[in-house]
Amino acid sequence: MRNTGAKIQCTNPNCQVFNLESENFCSQCRTPVIKRYLWGMGTTAASFKTGELVGDRYLVKQPRIFLDIKPGQIPDLPEDLPAEIAPYLLLFPYRLHLPQIYGLLPNPLGEVIWLLEYNYLPLSKESILKNGELFSPLTEVWSEASGLRQLNWLWQMATLWQPLFSQKAAWSLLNPSLLKTKGQMIQLQELDLNPEPEPQLADLGNLWTEWVKQSSPEIKDFLAQLCTELQTGQIKRVKKLVSILDQAIYKLGKEQQRNYQVFTLTDAGPSREHNEDNCYPSSGSFVKEPSMAIVCDGLGGQEGGEIASRLAVEILEEQLNQLNFEEKLWRPEANIKELDRIIREANDKISERNDLEKRKERQRMGTTLVMTVAQAHELYYHYIGDSRIYLITKNGTYQLTVDDDLASREVRLGYSLYRDALQYPNSGALTQALGMASSGGLHINHRRLILDEDCLLLLCSDGLSDYDRIEQYWENKILPALTQGISLATIGSQLINMANEKNGHDNATIALLHCQVTPLDQTTNLVWSEIQPSIPTIPPEDNSEDLSLGEMPTVPVKLVSPPENIEPLLQSKATQEVAQPQTTTKSSPFKPLVALLSLLLLGGLGGLGWFVYKNVLTTTQNASDPVNIPNPINPDPTPESPQDLKEGDIIQITDNLPTVDSNPEAEATPETDNPSTVEPNPQ
Repeated sequence: MRNTGAKIQCTNPNCQVFNLESENFCSQCRTPVIKRYLWGMGTTAASFKTGELVGDRYLVKQPRIFLDIKPGQIPDLPEDLPAEIAPYLLLFPYRLHLPQIYGLLPNPLGEVIWLLEYNYLPLSKESILKNGELFSPLTEVWSEASGLRQLNWLWQMATLWQPLFSQKAAWSLLNPSLLKTKGQMIQLQELDLNPEPEPQLADLGNLWTEWVKQSSPEIKDFLAQLCTELQTGQIKRVKKLVSILDQAIYKLGKEQQRNYQVFTLTDAGPSREHNEDNCYPSSGSFVKEPSMAIVCDGLGGQEGGEIASRLAVEILEEQLNQLNFEEKLWRPEANIKELDRIIREANDKISERNDLEKRKERQRMGTTLVMTVAQAHELYYHYIGDSRIYLITKNGTYQLTVDDDLASREVRLGYSLYRDALQYPNSGALTQALGMASSGGLHINHRRLILDEDCLLLLCSDGLSDYDRIEQYWENKILPALTQGISLATIGSQLINMANEKNGHDNATIALLHCQVTPLDQTTNLVWSEIQPSIPTIPPEDNSEDLSLGEMPTVPVKLVSPPENIEPLLQSKATQEVAQPQTTTKSSPFKPLVALLSLLLLGGLGGLGWFVYKNVLTTTQNASDPVNIPNPINPDPTPESPQDLKEGDIIQITDNLPTVDSNPEAEATPETDNPSTVEPNPQ
């Protein structure tokens, strides 16, 4: 079917008028027009003609590029997810750089064509695609970039090596046709799940060698030596590669000056009597050079939520102001560990107050957290819960965070595609929050971002981000701070007003961090001998994450048993209440073992001891037990399936999640076992 002009259906269910692709807002209800450009996988995806409308829904813009003209409808999905798309789901936490499966394209030729969507949101004026590309090929823009930008791209590739290798997808980083970029971000067009022998780091050196001649003069000699070290096997571990790039980027980063401005604002909203949100700097503040910002969304009822978010901000503020990161030897992994320690301290103090005040079930309080700390040339960002951080540049915007909610968890487990998981009841229920239990079971999401251009970071609670408001309005409401010099205070006030008018169901809080990058009149030619990788010696028993990678693990490395008398927590977006901890009589993982030994010693009750062992000890997951991962594609149905949840239900998250093993002493290499091998769940 031919279509001479693209018309996109309004996503407002009460409107659904079709609008021209060139329009930014619906002609009838003024809802932003959503434009989703998708990439088609499969050999026949390129056979459709430009202008053709496939399945009465997908308009062919260029070969393999489709525009969804009915973005408000759920994409076509199969009943059972095939194994070949499992890596896309298991790598969901890396969607900043990797595409996600959107749905199926109706194909009369019979071949399965998967449609891929990307985290990147382009400018509407760039909606008309040029050269048949969603992104610029990295090889075409490489020679035009600065030395710092080039090293930034290599650093991102190095940090992606480990998670992709664990899912047998590392060939994606060695296929130049799949390496794309838009500004500073590396973007893989799709995954190359090549069945060939697993690649080596030497193969990465071979690829990068082809780029040396077109590299910036200040990094050319350094990059040539780096490639030689990779090719000859002098660099065998990706951790060392990342550390070398870290030191080189740190030196080049000194060629730029970075100035920061922060504005914060919070509002109770039109439907709430209490404001459970909190922020740092304090609401209404406009400050220069704090280089850090915090937004917390309190959970657990009116008084509890207010207390938890306030305590979190107060504790973090006090600790952050005492930080003094050492810059003489650039050690980002140590910096992240210190920030993690501060967050755990805040978590435990809130949890201790819960215990002291004997708060149980729905009285127990907690909070989400998003936090940014800028240091030298980069930004550390940490997050827990569903408050979000967005990066806005003059090229487009990215959602940097991945929500700790049930929908994201279902994707990471391989149970569902993201667009489908969003339709589940309680899909927005939180899987963790700060302060609800001791930090032993807390997984802190943390990553790093190299700041090599002017940008704006938006930290916000879900009172603003719900219903895709940032995705809809970022270009009109936020981008002018970069393109027109509109003040942060004006932008912030507009965002809060928009949250109240367009959503209005919750408190809304924002922190805007503006980073201005100015080149200095100096040039640094990198010398290989002056680059010393900073890799600390870690005891074998230390199972801490490989923080130098700058990437969050796919999921927590090991399932941590909930502390005694505490169950994991969930939050419903609709009610903004947490499904609170349930009292349980589950004992410590070691108590059954003690009881067993006592029985054996006292009475020779071997048979009874065996019964206790099989029926008590094995039902309590020890934090040090091996991880057994459920089938990521066709899991057995369980009572914890999100389809079975009702509003306000309390469920216990006990699934063992597939993971990229981030133990620095157990790094996955071609010489080691794949740490994320999927095993059947014995339960």
